[in-house]
Amino acid sequence: MQVFGTQKRPRFRGAVLLLSFAVYVATYAFLSWHGSYIGHNMGGQDNRDTWFAAYCGGSYLSPVGRQKAQLSALGWFYLPLIIVDRTVVHRTQVDE
Repeated sequence: MQVFGTQKRPRFRGAVLLLSFAVYVATYAFLSWHGSYIGHNMGGQDNRDTWFAAYCGGSYLSPVGRQKAQLSALGWFYLPLIIVDRTVVHRTQVDE
């Protein structure tokens, strides 16, 4: 026996998932548009500038006194898109 209206549910779920993904990408695109490069030191003379979307990361001073970069909670949420963004669009810049 088939219950009336159960065939439309997979379409509805698919539409909700697609809309959710579109909002996820659109909000990251907005944050990336307002982002900037943050300078930090990975150790020794390895100075670099890494791209962070707005509110997704920041810098801090390590106990040794070097400037480091870290992700915020929002950065961890957008991590898959941050990886794609840094690979394709905003590459890390190394000071020579």
